Amino acid sequence: MVLEGWIALSTQYLERISSVSSSIRFFVFLTWGKMASAVAPSFRSTKETTNYARLCRLQVDVGAHILRETFDKSRPTGDLHTVLSRKMASAVAPSFHSTKETINYARLCRLLVDVSAHILRETFDKRRPTGDLHTVLSSPPVHAVLQSLRKKRIISPLQWGKLYPAIKSAVSSKNFDITLLMVLLRNICGLVRPATGWDTLPPATDTTLEADIVRIKCCRNTVYGHASQASVDDPTFNQYWQDIQDALVRLGGAGYQSAIDDLRKECMDPDFEEHYKELLKQWVVDEVSIKERLDEMTEHFGRSLDELKEAIVNPAKKFKAGEKGIVY
Repeated sequence: MVLEGWIALSTQYLERISSVSSSIRFFVFLTWGKMASAVAPSFRSTKETTNYARLCRLQVDVGAHILRETFDKSRPTGDLHTVLSRKMASAVAPSFHSTKETINYARLCRLLVDVSAHILRETFDKRRPTGDLHTVLSSPPVHAVLQSLRKKRIISPLQWGKLYPAIKSAVSSKNFDITLLMVLLRNICGLVRPATGWDTLPPATDTTLEADIVRIKCCRNTVYGHASQASVDDPTFNQYWQDIQDALVRLGGAGYQSAIDDLRKECMDPDFEEHYKELLKQWVVDEVSIKERLDEMTEHFGRSLDELKEAIVNPAKKFKAGEKGIVY
């Protein structure tokens, strides 16, 4: 064990001390490679095992002494404690203070995460099939769509548990995260795919509900494009805020205007800033993963999935769900 520890330590030093690395490191590993053959089953000393022990002592005793001397000669000059203290000081991360620009970015994150989630939840509650939520989610057409999304891991196990909790009456859209709300709106609420699709920013002239849902997602991607610096200047902030605000007010109603205005002026605690930045990042990561799986699912099961969605909109319509072999 002593030898193993010495080899690991000596290798680290050898990589930094070029004047002795090539000869000693080769000798260390050449000797270490002989270890297996030097250990005899009877554990009795032989000339060969004695030779091996002498080589070990040469490396551990003399090698360590020479490496120590080499380190003392090649390290930065001065008292060792002072040298190490300087190195530690230079390794301390710089401090990051809030600025107007970083607060602008955090405000946009909060608008997208907090207000968007609330309005999308209200939109889901208004546009989903009518009836008790548990009954709706358990209906064969809706359950079949969600089951397909679950199998493709578009809906995570945690989200599935929110949709179908152990206590059936406990299901509530208040427990659905923003990513799940987006998936549900797109798949079980009978929304019409925008002309530009679900992933492309619609033209300013398209102010339909579906277009505004896509617009929120695209604005989120645009804001997240500033994540590396977590900073947005005032002119850019004003434009982004206006675009997001307009879409949210159209979706949620004029009653949200004052709440959004208050949010724009509210003082932000630094901890809040980091919290909302992280939430926005997680939303983006989840959405990217879902988009890839949705595209794959549409390519392979597009027709059967569309038929399942059609059954949600037109419950009286009966069909055979393609490869699923489910008849409704």
